[in-house]
Amino acid sequence: MPRVSGWPVEWPPRYPGGVDPTFAETRALHLAAALPDELLQVCRQRLADALWSPDSVTGAAFAFDTAELALPELDAFLASDRLDIRALAGLSAEHSFAGSLKRLGPGPDYRFPWHRDHRKGQRLGMTVNLSSSTLSGGVFEQRLRWQLEPTVRIHSQPGDVHIFDVADTRLVHRVTPVTAGLRVVLAGWWT
Repeated sequence: MPRVSGWPVEWPPRYPGGVDPTFAETRALHLAAALPDELLQVCRQRLADALWSPDSVTGAAFAFDTAELALPELDAFLASDRLDIRALAGLSAEHSFAGSLKRLGPGPDYRFPWHRDHRKGQRLGMTVNLSSSTLSGGVFEQRLRWQLEPTVRIHSQPGDVHIFDVADTRLVHRVTPVTAGLRVVLAGWWT
C-alpha cells in the first residue's frame, strides 16, 4: 500500500480522483464558504443557548472556552456528501465525526499553543468557523514538529471549514492569539 506524505492510502483509490491533491501535499485543506448561509445562521441562533465554560480537559498551556450543544442541522450537513470530506482526505464510509464548540477571545486569558491531537483512532481534525464576524488573529497554523515556520496558515472566515491530518505524528498545529473578535468553532475529529 503506497503512502501519501506519511499516511497510508488504498490503491487504487476508492474515491473518484483519489485524495485531494492539496490535502495530499500539505496535509490540510481549507474549504472557503463551505456552509450555506442559511445553515450558518441556524447555527448562530443555537449558539445563543450555549453554556460556555473554561475547558478542563486540556493542560494548563491551553486556555479556551468550550460548550456542548446539539447542532443537528450541522451534523446532518457534515455527514452528507455535500462536502465529501471523506473522499477529499481518503477516509472510508466507516469514519465519523465528533466534536464540540470552542471559543477563543483576545487577551492573555485565551491560548491554543502548538500541539498534536492524535489519540487512538483519530485520523482527521476538522474546524467549522461559526464566528459572527471576521477576526484579527486566530489563524490556524500547522508545521512539522522540527520546523520553526508553519507550512500551512489558514485564516478562516465565518462559514469556512478546514480539515487537517492528525494521524501523521510528524505534524503539530496551533491557533495564533486572537487580537480582536471571538473565534467560535465546532472542532473535532474524524475517527
